[in-house]
Amino acid sequence: MFAKCPRVAMRRMPADPDHDWAYELLSKARRRFVLAYLDATEPPVTVETLATAIADWEAEGDGPPSTEVYEAVECSLHHVHLPKLSDAGVVAYDRDALVVTDWYHPILGEAWVTDGPPVALAERLATGSH
Repeated sequence: MFAKCPRVAMRRMPADPDHDWAYELLSKARRRFVLAYLDATEPPVTVETLATAIADWEAEGDGPPSTEVYEAVECSLHHVHLPKLSDAGVVAYDRDALVVTDWYHPILGEAWVTDGPPVALAERLATGSH
């Protein structure tokens, strides 16, 4: 499934994380979208579900994304974004089953993380009211 995905070097969470590390964790829109989506739903959530929601959000107004776009988003979630969130202790990601099985972190309740356009769409998608 992920044979065509690029290889990415992972950076583990430092022993004593600082603000720069936290900002780096949240620096990518896809990770912020994942956190907003998870904050609005219940576990478990598959990578496919997250990839579909993100691809639809990124293509909003441009028509439905292609299969290649969905696959590219799945690759980035599986190889980059979910492992980074998992290493940070924000989500529990089962890399073999391709499912986020649990999430909790105090940061999820912070308005600066969960407010904004991606959150409104993530909440609509997670509750099925789109």
